[in-house]
Amino acid sequence: MLRIDINNTSITYGNYDVPADNPYITDGAVDDRIWALGLRNPFRWSFDKLTGDMWIGDVGQGAKEEVNYRPAGSTGHVNYGWRCYEGLISTPGVPDCTPADNVFPVFEYDNPNGGASPPSAVTAGFVYRGEEYAGFRGYFISTDVYSGTIYLTRPSGSNWITTSQSGLQNIIVSFGEAENGDLYAVSQSTNTIYKVGASGGIPLPVKLSQITVKHFADYNQLKWTTVAEQNTAKFIIEYSIDGRNYTRVGQVIASRNISGSNYSFHHSVVTTGNAFYRLAIEEDNGQINFSPVVKVSGIEGKIKFYPTIVRDGIINIVSNRPVEKIQVTNNIGSKVFEKNLKTLSGTTAIVLPSLAKGIYWVQVITGNNVEKYRIIIQ
Repeated sequence: MLRIDINNTSITYGNYDVPADNPYITDGAVDDRIWALGLRNPFRWSFDKLTGDMWIGDVGQGAKEEVNYRPAGSTGHVNYGWRCYEGLISTPGVPDCTPADNVFPVFEYDNPNGGASPPSAVTAGFVYRGEEYAGFRGYFISTDVYSGTIYLTRPSGSNWITTSQSGLQNIIVSFGEAENGDLYAVSQSTNTIYKVGASGGIPLPVKLSQITVKHFADYNQLKWTTVAEQNTAKFIIEYSIDGRNYTRVGQVIASRNISGSNYSFHHSVVTTGNAFYRLAIEEDNGQINFSPVVKVSGIEGKIKFYPTIVRDGIINIVSNRPVEKIQVTNNIGSKVFEKNLKTLSGTTAIVLPSLAKGIYWVQVITGNNVEKYRIIIQ
């Protein structure tokens, strides 16, 4: 059994006194049954279903909200800092002190009103391990109850990176994880359960028309095209061999052309299996959002098409043969979309126009060969 003491305001640090009747302290020693100390109000905590790592959201008193992390296999008896610390700062009004075995949070954010109305309160979620939204994989998702801001936290070497998106549904009081890794959020204000990522993921600061990757003998070539850019600083290229853990391998400065631009990046690497790429698109204010993930397929001569149930307006074609164009027709045979791909190969993510829900047919044209796939727009 994992037990977390959430009422640790009585441990002696600095000028604080330990009550004589504290059941968890005997002659100054912490009871071995206590796994961790120093949490003020851990509002939801969870384990990463892939790694076993533990994540804890801890609601602050008035200045900070925080997210704590403990890797699987770690020893117990660490102290997450309360009441000496609130987030990374000394708790206001408390004499400076540092508890033994102190562990700082991996992410904190300000309570802008110091606990006054409207307040802030973090709700911790889960690390996303689903298949539907590849760009979310490996990110711990949390939110602020009152503001509706969503936070995505992930490790980057020895550091941690957190990105955010504001203006979403507020009063999210809990998250749930399905067996397939999909995440759900519960709003107390609307009495509604929402699927995390169901609207297509975090919106991009630029509008991409396509992103492709092609494998060569000693490098992979990534190409992407924007049709609009605004306040975009740069494109950071991230590479993975498993689709979960990404490494940054380069960057391209944005053109800042309001009408969009064409980009290319050569990644000098020899890959024998699949390789995954995505763009971390950084805005002028430092916020980072992600493109769809593209993959170099190791299957020679075959075309792979996915998904067949389209929820976010994006379809993917994986081919080592040059693809000339795709056509989309509705269920009565009328053409509703066509894109000339100029003999592209590798993995191509195609953004469809806004189409009514229903059944459609996609024709992939490669030379004299035409392959037809049925899709359902939801």
